[in-house]
Formats: sequence, structure tokens, C-alpha cells
Amino acid sequence: MSFMTRLMPVISWGIKILLWIGVRMTIFGPMMLLTVGGRKTGKPRKVPVDLHERNGRRFLIATHGEGNWVYNLRAAGEGMLSLGWSRQAFTAVELTPEAAGPVIKDVLGPLLASQGVRGSALRQNIGVTADASVNDFINAARSHPVFELGFPDKPSSQS
Repeated sequence: MSFMTRLMPVISWGIKILLWIGVRMTIFGPMMLLTVGGRKTGKPRKVPVDLHERNGRRFLIATHGEGNWVYNLRAAGEGMLSLGWSRQAFTAVELTPEAAGPVIKDVLGPLLASQGVRGSALRQNIGVTADASVNDFINAARSHPVFELGFPDKPSSQS
């Protein structure tokens, strides 16, 4: 097991703590703490995610592929996003790859084109470049699901 592989749980834990106390962070987009019920136990599971917004629509994009949060959100269809004391309930609809591909291209395209660690990591994770065809992005969406979020309520400050 590589050093980075062993270090990732510690980094994830640290990011969760920072988001929990309200520290704003950005990796591929503004980070939030996602809470969603586990698909088997129903117990709340928390994971840092990047929230993306385009044209008044909000998305969660599985830039690292289909992880547990994706499976849990598919099963639950709803969750909570938080940053510090601010919490907002949402519903989630998974987009088809044909609908998700153009979203990934539009939302992540500028980051994919960027130089440096973020752009390089994103290109490696998703397997496309900013100038790839929409069909390439549709194919990427088959293993990198996109959820469109609906927010029935305004953000609250309640715990």
C-alpha cells in the first residue's frame, strides 16, 4: 500500500472536521459535507463533496468514480449538505450518462483545461481532457455519476 493510499483516510477525516466547523474549502468546487443515510443500515454517513452550480442548477459529480456516497445517495434519493451550522436538505436525481456528459463538460471543462495539480488529478480521475468530444464525456459519465439536486427549503441555521 502506497504512502498516499494510507494517508487519504487521514486527509478525508481532516477535511470533514474543517467543513464541520465551517471552514470554506475548494478543491474542484466549493466543498460541503454530505450527509446521507447508509443504503444498508440507514445510519447517517458523512463525506466531503464538491458542490457545482451552473445556470441556477446544482450538481454533485462523482469525480473519483462510484464510491459509497454514490451508492447511498442512489438508494436514499435525498440528503443534507452542511458547512458549519448551515444545513440544507435536498433531493437528488441521478442523470443519465447522455444528460450527465454535457454537464461534466460544462462544469468541469475549465478545471480539466487548467495546469497544475488540480487539472492533472481531475484529468487522471475522469479520463478526459477539456477538448474531448461530448461522446467522450458521456462515456466518462457512465463511471462518474452526476446527481442534480433540488432544494425545497431555504438554507437553515438549525442543527
